[in-house]
Amino acid sequence: MYSLHEANLMPSIAPLTLRLSLVSALIFVPSATVLSQELSEAELTRREVRQEWFKVSDGRTDFEISDPASVPKFLARFAERSWCPYEADIGRHPIRIMTLKSARLAIILCRPGLVGSDRVIDLTDLQRPKVLYFPFLATPSGFGTTDSPGGIDYQRDKDVFLAEMGSDTSQTLLRHVYRYDYLGFTVARVELRKEYGAEWTTIWEAAPWSLPPR
Repeated sequence: MYSLHEANLMPSIAPLTLRLSLVSALIFVPSATVLSQELSEAELTRREVRQEWFKVSDGRTDFEISDPASVPKFLARFAERSWCPYEADIGRHPIRIMTLKSARLAIILCRPGLVGSDRVIDLTDLQRPKVLYFPFLATPSGFGTTDSPGGIDYQRDKDVFLAEMGSDTSQTLLRHVYRYDYLGFTVARVELRKEYGAEWTTIWEAAPWSLPPR
């Protein structure tokens, strides 16, 4: 049996429970609605990115873009965020799109200052493009990494990328030879040319290696 004091509390508990239920509904229902809207907006963004890509690629896997107006908006925004001004040079140096070993790559000449360099952007996931980095000769020894290795040329017959770096004050050119796989770029050889027309001299080359026997 309830005591008289407990019986007097019973009428006040029901309205309190009702009020708590109403407050919970006001808190959680809009949150679910906002979440639904966010998912819809994300899906809309994915659809827009795919439509832009299908339009510019037109079923091609390897092609060039030489008109700034034809650059997909998502790629233009990414280039801007990555400090990669490309518009002034795209007519003479088109954006090169290529598919290599299940990866979709874009080679773009970026000129944030007086000196420009090609960069490689991984577009395999159109929603999450990313700039790829290259091993690069460091001084006085060893290697560092850079996203701007110089002018890049892909030799499909040899399956290598050649990246040449020079300056306006010297005829000396430095060239890195890269290979690409699912891990990214690896350097196979570094070459030097002291003047235009001279032969390339290998100054470093990766030697075949294997684990020592146990």
